[in-house]
Amino acid sequence: MSCVPSTREVRAPVDQALRARLGSVELWNPETRVAQDTTADLLSRPLDAQAAVAIALRNNQRLRVALTALGVPAGQVAQATAPRATDVDFLYRRGLADGASEIEINVTQDIIELITTGSRRNAASQDLQAAQLRATAMVIETAGMAEIGFYRLVAEQQLYELRQTVADLAASSFEFVSVQHAAGNVPDLTLLREQDNKAQADLDVAKSQIEVALRRQQLAAALGLPASELGWTVVTRLPALPTTLAPVAANAEALIVAQSLERDSLQREAAAATARLRLAKIRSWVPELGVGVSLGRRTTPATSASEWDIGPAVRVALPLFNWNQGGRAVARAEVARITLAQTAYELELRATFRAALNRQQTTYAQARSIRDTILPLRNKILAEVLLHYNAMNATALELLMARRGQTEAGQQYIELLRDYWVAQAVLTTLQRGGVTALIASPTGE
Repeated sequence: MSCVPSTREVRAPVDQALRARLGSVELWNPETRVAQDTTADLLSRPLDAQAAVAIALRNNQRLRVALTALGVPAGQVAQATAPRATDVDFLYRRGLADGASEIEINVTQDIIELITTGSRRNAASQDLQAAQLRATAMVIETAGMAEIGFYRLVAEQQLYELRQTVADLAASSFEFVSVQHAAGNVPDLTLLREQDNKAQADLDVAKSQIEVALRRQQLAAALGLPASELGWTVVTRLPALPTTLAPVAANAEALIVAQSLERDSLQREAAAATARLRLAKIRSWVPELGVGVSLGRRTTPATSASEWDIGPAVRVALPLFNWNQGGRAVARAEVARITLAQTAYELELRATFRAALNRQQTTYAQARSIRDTILPLRNKILAEVLLHYNAMNATALELLMARRGQTEAGQQYIELLRDYWVAQAVLTTLQRGGVTALIASPTGE
């Protein structure tokens, strides 16, 4: 007999790996029934990145699916360990002429199943470990995607505010130029340009409003929140840019590969596929070999004599028409598929890491340039223009243009700051061993 492991036993390796990679986290668990009041408490305040991750790990529906699905390979381990049912054949024959009767009972057990129990259990155990590694990776990726969704929503809200400011400035500028044009002080071309700027600014605001709604929906899905949950908010500002960037280790790329849970999962799958190929080859030559005991009784009506006999029973299946070619072909193809998948995955993993690292370093440098150079210059320009305007040496149009330049620099800074934090979240996810959700897009889209 073989017992199916409990949910707690199946989840234990996942929880242990997560403690090492994520620290203390609280996941959804159908046995403990994590109280929803913690989530409600977090939602009652503006969410930061840490709160968003905490909610996602409790509520994300796909994560629940992955954790629940661990029961499938766990059951298959128990099924692989249990031997096949014992075969019992019962025969009864009666003579038509003399009424003599004969009873025969054959009890056999397939010993191929018993001999290969270790290999079958090993293959099923490798599949279970692969599923546990993938579930661990999905938890890490869920945390990363929640963090990325949070940064995108906060940034889009900030951009919406700035674009609204730009639209207000464009409207003021257009109104001012319209008055000047009516007085004959500016040509038609200037008026048309201002009208175009105002129309474009209004369009940017409308697009940004839609983008905020989209990013909110994406984050809600990552957090596992229903559409009816409308009252939650996020903080109004992105985290500040760090003072310095941490140095990148010379072997950083190799460390990312070594930490990858998907890589380890594929190695377990390869071991399971190799074991199944060996089993398929055995079944090609001996599909079934049963041994046991045969018990018989013969009764003669004329003498009323009854005699019992006993002896060994052997049952052999001969592969005359089926040499398990299909089973061997499937097993070989699975081994080849996983081997190729390992190579492809490592190439994609390395490319994802290099792209994320390059994006992090590039956006950090550009954001620092805007923060430390361009924004201070734009602020000084605005201050100087304001002084000249108060002294009646600058026009209102020049003042509006200076404010517009300051706002546009702020918009560029927010976009770069957003891209930096998204790249940082991608790198953190890779360092923790997750990557599958990020292979398609190193930017986390």
